[in-house]
Amino acid sequence: MTAEVVNGVWVGQEPSYASPINRGTHCAKGAAIRELVSSDRRLKYPMKLEGGEWKRISWDQAYQEIGDKLTAIREKNGADSVYWLGSAKFTNEAAYLMRKFGA
Repeated sequence: MTAEVVNGVWVGQEPSYASPINRGTHCAKGAAIRELVSSDRRLKYPMKLEGGEWKRISWDQAYQEIGDKLTAIREKNGADSVYWLGSAKFTNEAAYLMRKFGA
């Protein structure tokens, strides 16, 4: 892929037509890669739905609540009661972290 950068910010991308691997096409990961970093829809902090409204919470609170809920599910239903689903859009690093989190 060829990135278009303006003032140090990745603003666009095009497939690399000279590439012998993709011959100018984008896979799902390539087509979405810029959105992982610069999308205005990307969450930058944890949110919690309370009383029908989304509320910003701290990372410590998010980790604690998620950990407590997953522990309760595991204790009640066993270790195989939680299903982890990744995506072809994951980078290698994101897939590694998802695997570590699930383990």
